Amino acid sequence: MKCNRFVTLLLVSALALSFAACKEKRKLVIRGSNTMLPILKLVEKTYEEEHPDVDLVVSGPGSEAGLDALEAGEADIATSSREVYPGELDKLKENGPVEVQEVAYDCLLLVVHPDNPIESLRLQETSDIFAGKIKNWKEVGGADLPIKVLVRNEKSGSADYFEEHVLRQLDLGEAAFEKAREREYAEGAEVVESNADMSKIISDSPGAIGFMGMGSAEKVHTALVQTLNYARVPGEQPVAPTIENVYNRTYRLSRPMYLVFRPGKNADADTFAEWMISDEGQRMIKAAGYLRNTMEEIQVIEQKNKSQESEK
Repeated sequence: MKCNRFVTLLLVSALALSFAACKEKRKLVIRGSNTMLPILKLVEKTYEEEHPDVDLVVSGPGSEAGLDALEAGEADIATSSREVYPGELDKLKENGPVEVQEVAYDCLLLVVHPDNPIESLRLQETSDIFAGKIKNWKEVGGADLPIKVLVRNEKSGSADYFEEHVLRQLDLGEAAFEKAREREYAEGAEVVESNADMSKIISDSPGAIGFMGMGSAEKVHTALVQTLNYARVPGEQPVAPTIENVYNRTYRLSRPMYLVFRPGKNADADTFAEWMISDEGQRMIKAAGYLRNTMEEIQVIEQKNKSQESEK
């Protein structure tokens, strides 16, 4: 009987200790870009193993939603796949200092049904397709098939970037942007909430076209969609959206990824942000299918050697 009571006490003590340990785990809420979600999901396990007192709570409702959550105090870190606009930054700074830290580089990909024979598009064609001025694939050399336009929801950083740089043609210069400033998406364009929804609809719709980040397309949805080569102007040769082509800037539809947080307010947020730009964090970003924000040491050495050879 005494033995049973002793075992029971041990079990109760063990459960109490276990419960206490669970209670002590600090939550670090990271909310924002759906494009950056594959990075955070890959980072989550490794980071929590190295920092056992921290529980990462990650979600990807969109860049704007993440910034709203940071402003409201509902997130410790916001992730954004677009620049933080001056007005947004001013608003965030009303409640204290804010740091916008570039951590990775990504490119947007134009994605279509795997059976679509079109291999490439230029910016003007792309803008006209998404604005509904080009309505059939035969107008750009494809099959006689109506085009179904898919766009991301308004909280998406990818949507903001695409709308400004492609639909409204900012990447063709200020003059082109002024002419296309009022351009809207095609009437009847379907708004989707996530990259997963985008790829699923495209796989079921032979005439569909959409856009998503490289990490999503390459790591998750490759079997469901086909990516298109891209060029800005007629004189450029369309190039494939590969990591090499983004690094050498020949693929012209790319952008940085950011962490936005309040430095000094939450030590766990500061530590996480520092870890993300460490060599280990940058390797994880590369493993997720994105570009490192910092070059690997071997790349730096190669560049130095090439520079020295050219000087001889």
